[in-house]
Amino acid sequence: KINGKIVCNLCPFKCSLSNGQSGICRVRSNREDKLVLDSYGLMTVPVLDRIQKRPIYLYPDFPISDKKVNSLTVGSVGCNNRCPFCQNWEISQVNEWDGLKKYSPLQLVEATIKNGMSFISFTFNEPIIMYEYIKDTYEAILNFNYPDKDKPKICMKTAGYLSEEYWHQFPIFAHVFNVDIKPMDSEYEKKCGILNTDFVLGFIKAIHGAGRHLEISHILIEGVNDNQTSMSKFLDFIGNLDVNIGIHLLRHYPAWKSNYPITKDKSLEIWGNYLRNNGLKNVFTNDVG
Repeated sequence: KINGKIVCNLCPFKCSLSNGQSGICRVRSNREDKLVLDSYGLMTVPVLDRIQKRPIYLYPDFPISDKKVNSLTVGSVGCNNRCPFCQNWEISQVNEWDGLKKYSPLQLVEATIKNGMSFISFTFNEPIIMYEYIKDTYEAILNFNYPDKDKPKICMKTAGYLSEEYWHQFPIFAHVFNVDIKPMDSEYEKKCGILNTDFVLGFIKAIHGAGRHLEISHILIEGVNDNQTSMSKFLDFIGNLDVNIGIHLLRHYPAWKSNYPITKDKSLEIWGNYLRNNGLKNVFTNDVG
């Protein structure tokens, strides 16, 4: 507490909150001088789908050819980014939450096991802002009376805009990550709410250093990052980290506040080949449906 306000240290914005005030993410608030996750347990209706849709292609037990259903997938509300192209802005960028159901961490684990799922995947909105809930879900898995080898694992699809003091926390709770690296253009990063991409890159290094399974998504937007300057920054970072990481070069679709065109197949081919020809071993340019 600083100057009568609660400071949330979870992400780099470090919101300073008066009583009753919510942070940039809209869901972490000062409630009677306590930092509270207002959206705790509020989830979209769980979906049974493939972990490849996160996208995760290279997890050893689930090769790309495996089409079986293996993930109970959920999201909540709120986000600490403002990506203009957000496909899920109706839950990530709103202040009123309708149609969500409350699940305790134990209920989520029970539903996962009941449906024979191998993973709980947190996606749709930004999962890092649900720190307490994901931590509690991990502990519910640990304490669940079920053989360890059959217990579900946690997957996170995240933009990774996280404070340094939390970089090493999520790799304890989650087993599989797909992290978005936004277009590496400083002006466009700011439009996405990424004021310093080093926080994202540092989190990625922490995941990799912890030995957790990691894949990277990078959206290709024609007129923004389909150029040598932006793509060489991306290449340099991944090349210096691990050339074997799965890279998903994603197509841009106009959505929410973004009017850039749908990314052409030719652009994906050109820049996918650029990454491959410069040493990256696992570059994917196909949409996952």
